[in-house]
Amino acid sequence: METKRVLIPDDGFEGVAIGSSLQLILGRMTEGKGIKDCIIMVPSKGHLQNTVLSKVLRMAFRDKGAQALIKAGQLCLQEGKFQIETVRTIKSYSRADAIIVVYADQEMMDKVDSNKNFQIVIAIPCLEESIADWKRTWSPLMVGEKQGSQASLISNPVLEEALETLTFLANLSNSVLTSTDKDATIEVFRILRANNQSEELKNIRAWCIKNGWNSKAADEVVKHAAKAFGLKSKPQNKRLLAPDIYQQWVDASRKSKKEM
Repeated sequence: METKRVLIPDDGFEGVAIGSSLQLILGRMTEGKGIKDCIIMVPSKGHLQNTVLSKVLRMAFRDKGAQALIKAGQLCLQEGKFQIETVRTIKSYSRADAIIVVYADQEMMDKVDSNKNFQIVIAIPCLEESIADWKRTWSPLMVGEKQGSQASLISNPVLEEALETLTFLANLSNSVLTSTDKDATIEVFRILRANNQSEELKNIRAWCIKNGWNSKAADEVVKHAAKAFGLKSKPQNKRLLAPDIYQQWVDASRKSKKEM
């Protein structure tokens, strides 16, 4: 299932983006396009009281409906169900067809990225810069703009082939690296460092998240990459991987370049 990601900035944060998002999801529910459940995610429950969001909820669901949603945490309508989640309560296995992330920041979007159940993700940040990494990772559709082609997140093709290998070997169902995954990660980046290959750490993290890694596991990968890249001298490899693995990455990167 391919997830559709949408970024709706709200200059001045007057509630226009929230209202548009709710109408979009309600429309999908009414049309029967596979959207039956929607999460409204906020930083904390305090953001539901006396805020622009609470005002928009009252306009969308009327006072009684908004009150039920705010107090009980969910609202069942003829069209479908809405429920409230926060950074603390949402889980990687929380099930819903869509999610609207209000007052979005990078921590919230990392939580969302760890959940593979959503068909539609709508991010509404106070400031677009607060989710700059998420925007760069996914190139989301922006209302009123045409979606451009996704630029490559990794500038080093050899390193990208190494990440492909690491992703194939790793157990992506875990939120953190297992001991086996950790050993493989360390070896991959030691091999890259031994051959003078490097990459910006933020690019590695973005690539990992886009390719199915949990954000916490991606942070661990970046930590081991930083440690390897920071070594003053070329490390000796433990040979957990095939002796010719580096040459395989080089050959694969050249082949990919020719096919472009």
